[in-house]
Amino acid sequence: MTRGPQAQANVAHQSPDVEDTMTEQNQPPIGRSLSALSRRDVLKGGLMAGSAAFIAACGAAATASPAGPATPAPTLAPGASPTPTPEPVSYAGVTLNNHTGGYSIPAYQIGLDHWKAETGGNATFTNIPFDEKPVKLASFIATQDSSWDLHYTYDNFMQRFGARLLLPLEGNYTGDLSDFVNGALAGFTTQTDQVLRGLPIHFSAWLWTWNPELFTKIGEDGSNPPDTYEALFALTPKFVAEGIIPCAQPWQGAGGTFAKLYWTHIYNSTGHPMFSDDRTQLMFDGPEGLSAFRTIEAGLKSGWWDARYLNITNEHEAYVEFAKGNMATVMHSESAIEPTEKELVAAGKLATRQFPGITPGTTGSAQGADGTGVNKWTKQPEASWSYFNRTFTPDVALEISLHEPELYPPTRNSVYANPDVIAAQPLIPAHQAQAKGATNLWSTPYDYAPVFDDVVNKMIKGEYSAQQAQDAAVAGVQDVIIKYLSA
Repeated sequence: MTRGPQAQANVAHQSPDVEDTMTEQNQPPIGRSLSALSRRDVLKGGLMAGSAAFIAACGAAATASPAGPATPAPTLAPGASPTPTPEPVSYAGVTLNNHTGGYSIPAYQIGLDHWKAETGGNATFTNIPFDEKPVKLASFIATQDSSWDLHYTYDNFMQRFGARLLLPLEGNYTGDLSDFVNGALAGFTTQTDQVLRGLPIHFSAWLWTWNPELFTKIGEDGSNPPDTYEALFALTPKFVAEGIIPCAQPWQGAGGTFAKLYWTHIYNSTGHPMFSDDRTQLMFDGPEGLSAFRTIEAGLKSGWWDARYLNITNEHEAYVEFAKGNMATVMHSESAIEPTEKELVAAGKLATRQFPGITPGTTGSAQGADGTGVNKWTKQPEASWSYFNRTFTPDVALEISLHEPELYPPTRNSVYANPDVIAAQPLIPAHQAQAKGATNLWSTPYDYAPVFDDVVNKMIKGEYSAQQAQDAAVAGVQDVIIKYLSA
């Protein structure tokens, strides 16, 4: 999922002054410090205005429960049991070289602190700027680079590089995979062979933000806005009459390929797969795909997505614009804004819940998880797996989700259910409500995002109807798949 990250400077764990967002691929402008306001401040207590109404409306419990059924281990043979955890071995004098995401470094440091205390081993963490990562990862594969021990990965990178770059977890990971939240492991499983090759260090999904004050201003219920795109689009004339911007959404974002991202949010609310499990067949060529394109067509024609913001840099810039107080809705981001999220919530100008859907009662989003896997050519496999196994344990996961100031969203059901985490992270009910809809990124080992950029661009120009857009997207992606399979 390439969503136009800004360039990032390389950082070591001693000075993590460049950070990732919910997933590191959605990086706001360079130079944010780890103390800057972002999701972390929202996740501290008392920031969700109208959260009680939201929870009541969506049926979410005030106290969190596990986010869906436990996810089975995709790579363990039927009846297989995890290997018992052995006594720590001394790795004094060993230093692991890890390629990580900048925002995740404090989380990995927690795992390192435990591993170092128990084994004497050490590690360094290096963040390669996100826009350089694909070329770097490809070069690591081409040269079979053994200078790294663990590599950063997420859903898209796993599908594109994982099978060639990372070792399988089967036979190496000693923990309990069933505790991970539903859907969290899919993004770390190479879909072409259904092999798990990494684990998520923190996990969450995109959410939807609105300004209750502006909905009230046009005569709507500010605490419970419409839950479908069609109903929201119908409010456009009211917002425009009051000089209010309905929504800023960078379909043509200058910082990357965004059309596929926003398409996925809308399409996922249908609940229909976009691709086959092995990613060799597309499945959006039916009525569900056409419905998504018709929704985009209707939104563009209504003016819901303000034309002045269609080609801004990325969703972070849109969030900054939202904070100015004259925008009704936006995709929730983790960017530092002014006024702060806390101030906006207190003023009744910011609330967050799950995304709307094409039909009432549906929702769609895209899961976001940063994680890591062990380099196939590491010269220190035993130490690498020892560190990996210690990092991905329940006690470390709990510490990560309670770590100030990040308060990373949990990856495990047991952590979601922990009372201290529930108290610290009031967005958990919103994430759980969002998880009730499809949150798949539909990443593939081939890059089809440019097809959606081109198609939506032509819709914006009025060159494609919804049907023409679907036909072009189907033909374009099928061509990408054929070229991939024949390469």
